[in-house]
Amino acid sequence: MAEADQFVVNQVEPLLQAGESIRHFAYLTETVDLSDRRISNAIVAVLEGVSAFRTAARQRACFIALSEARAFFLWGKPGRVGAFRPLLEHEHIECWERNQIDARVERLKPGEYFKKKLVLSFSSGERVAFELKKRVAGMPGQVACINALLGRPTFW
Repeated sequence: MAEADQFVVNQVEPLLQAGESIRHFAYLTETVDLSDRRISNAIVAVLEGVSAFRTAARQRACFIALSEARAFFLWGKPGRVGAFRPLLEHEHIECWERNQIDARVERLKPGEYFKKKLVLSFSSGERVAFELKKRVAGMPGQVACINALLGRPTFW
């Protein structure tokens, strides 16, 4: 078991019910949508570098662990995303029944065909989007976990 997988198991194990076990692990980074700002294209072009910094400062990472019936989200602190591998830390844990989560894959931005995001909509109305990465250092089960969340194998 990879070091990151073991970290997730150690954090989630006390929350597991009798007979429940973790089947899949993933490490995702939340997408930060700055497109809702209403500023001119000229200002956007000038501030592109600043925008990238602001995005990184607000971005959160999340470990996801899937059991047979539940999904555990280990949320990191804003701005604490590992550059080369997942940071083995978290701020809080959320737990959802898997049947209360609707998962789908969308384009990261309109017109971009190769970059995708995983959009999760929860029964509470909350919605979160993660940048899709097939490979993450130290997380060998990334694709299997995302396919399990989607409920089907996909070629995203």
